[in-house]
Amino acid sequence: MSLLAAEVLMTDEVAKAPASFIQKEVRVTGKIKTYDARENNVILELAGCELRVDVALVEPTNFKETSLFQFLGTFQSTGEGPVPQKYFLKARIAKCVNGLDIALFRKALEIRRSFLKDLSVS
Repeated sequence: MSLLAAEVLMTDEVAKAPASFIQKEVRVTGKIKTYDARENNVILELAGCELRVDVALVEPTNFKETSLFQFLGTFQSTGEGPVPQKYFLKARIAKCVNGLDIALFRKALEIRRSFLKDLSVS
């Protein structure tokens, strides 16, 4: 099984348009709001938006509330059709990034996207 490179996103970007990321490889950044060890779920939060992350495939980690984390995995939904769907990230990798300057990271991400866009036009 080959995987494509993950798209680098912020939690609020995914939460605002979840349907557009289904079955895509993504890397999201956000703060841990809650962690449920029994259900292997983390709720990530950023800019008032939340995203559920399934961490069953991730090596056991200390998912401390308010810690800043990046998760890499496949974005999925629980169902198909007109019924309201629940979206989540099936994470394979988790990395604590406490100390990361979110505003600066966002700026760097914008510059990266602009560069990649210019590169693909050439």
